[in-house]
Amino acid sequence: MMFPFTNWGGYGIIGPVFMLLFWMALIWGIVSLVQGSRERRDHEPPRTSPTRADALAILKERYVKGEITKAQFAEMRKDIEM
Repeated sequence: MMFPFTNWGGYGIIGPVFMLLFWMALIWGIVSLVQGSRERRDHEPPRTSPTRADALAILKERYVKGEITKAQFAEMRKDIEM
């Protein structure tokens, strides 16, 4: 009489089950890493730094809106153009 699982190798039916669990865990890990990096990338601010022209435009906009005085505008403009 032959046992039904003799052709599964030395580990019987447990070997293929562990192999399946291993591959499922590996695929799950890779998918998790890809999703995590995608989420971090979506929440990162742009890597470009503002230029002097951008800073001067913002300063002029604040002066026009009345958020800063003429003296403050002149002092900040001097700091930007250094």
